[in-house]
Amino acid sequence: MTTRAAAAPSRAAPPAFDAERVRADFPILARRVNGKPLVYLDNAATSQKPRSVIETIDRYYTDENANIHRGVYYLSSRATEAYEGVREKARAFLNAREAREVIFVRGTTEGVNLVASSFGHARLERGDEVLVTAMEHHSNIVPWQIICAERGATLRVIPMNQSGELLLDGTPVAASSDETVATVVLTAGEANVWNGVISSVSPSPPDTTQRITVTADADLGEGIQEVVGFLDFTVTLDPRTGARVAEMVAGTPIEV
Repeated sequence: MTTRAAAAPSRAAPPAFDAERVRADFPILARRVNGKPLVYLDNAATSQKPRSVIETIDRYYTDENANIHRGVYYLSSRATEAYEGVREKARAFLNAREAREVIFVRGTTEGVNLVASSFGHARLERGDEVLVTAMEHHSNIVPWQIICAERGATLRVIPMNQSGELLLDGTPVAASSDETVATVVLTAGEANVWNGVISSVSPSPPDTTQRITVTADADLGEGIQEVVGFLDFTVTLDPRTGARVAEMVAGTPIEV
């Protein structure tokens, strides 16, 4: 079943995207390769840096380089202030409650490993299940494989068809344990993909339905908009084993 967004409320048209202005912020994109302007798409592995970042790093190593959080002398204090200043900017951008909620990592892979390790060791137990999708990059599969093996949990995968759409109907999800962790990639239509949803599926009595709410930012053709949706699981009793099994029966985003 393809998860599609409901009609978005009318909003003012977003400003036109000025690709040339954005390209001008990245010095490396001024290069020509084989006689043509450089087009760089490998951002998932290594992203190029805008001029402001390059100049800030250069200024740091030229004027302020010192250990942070470990000294009271001038350079260390300046470096610490700059470092924590960025954390506060990230907090404001993400609308986090406190700056200490912002943890710096080297990339998404390290972040996923950190979540899987810390959350997994604290919450996952034998019999629990982790639900991922066939769309995932291996960096969002391997950490869950490792923590499941360590904690005695089970990793399950939502399949997809040849069009890249998740097959949500009939996806088996055991609900016999205290909690199931779901890291879900939701699809809208044929092109849009919403990543990084982490929710929980708690056990329910047989013949009941439970709903988990998901939130994502999606490009619905009128700019990036927040979409709230839900996934419904119907819990049944396996006649062979007596275990409770939750079957994903619906996944339909609704308007904010």
